Amino acid sequence: MRKLTFIILVTITILGCKNEKKPKVNYDNQTDKKEIIRDSSTVIINELPFEIDSTEYLIYVIGEPSNLSYGSSYSGFGAESNNRNSFSVNNSYDSNISGNIHNLKFQKNESDTITQLTDQTILINSVDFLREIFNKNRKEYLLYTVYDSDTNGDQKINYRDLRSLYMSKINGEDFKKINPELQELIDWKIIKSQNRLYFRTIEDVDKNGEFDNEDNLHYFYIDFDEENLKPKEYNSI
Repeated sequence: MRKLTFIILVTITILGCKNEKKPKVNYDNQTDKKEIIRDSSTVIINELPFEIDSTEYLIYVIGEPSNLSYGSSYSGFGAESNNRNSFSVNNSYDSNISGNIHNLKFQKNESDTITQLTDQTILINSVDFLREIFNKNRKEYLLYTVYDSDTNGDQKINYRDLRSLYMSKINGEDFKKINPELQELIDWKIIKSQNRLYFRTIEDVDKNGEFDNEDNLHYFYIDFDEENLKPKEYNSI
């Protein structure tokens, strides 16, 4: 009986360790970060290019084939939400790309020059063409959800790290992060009538590496009627 009890306790302990949720931020790791090198055993492919309707650029997707999907609607955040069996562009008008994307390349129509989005080791979870903004004032921008840093210190960049919001021009230029460092992106949306992008983040104010009700929410918008597309924080309460 004692032996059986011991086995049960060991099993519960092992299962508990496996299910233990690790913090998304390891603050000891932030001061002495090591360069993250992508796993060379990961299979990477270059997809055939696709064109977003009414623009002059072809986009090539570079990523892991089992996690790439293309569609006309926003599929949400997190690697688990992706369609793992789809490799076709369903709708080039409201193009959305989701999956484990390592990079993008861009080529202007009637040009042989192909440029790369970034030389950083990052994981792009989704890419959206801001169609509402384009229809309003013909400005062409892409919005990205990105895991850009090993915030939890496990020497990997994946969905267990902090998720950030990036933006670039349609040709990949001016690719930049638009939310503050060490804040987790919650969600974003376009308000067409205002020609604005709104997004929320959460800040780990108690520095415990987790995000909960004790932490602070931050609210931002970018006004596409302005020349300087800089996020502005506002208080919604």
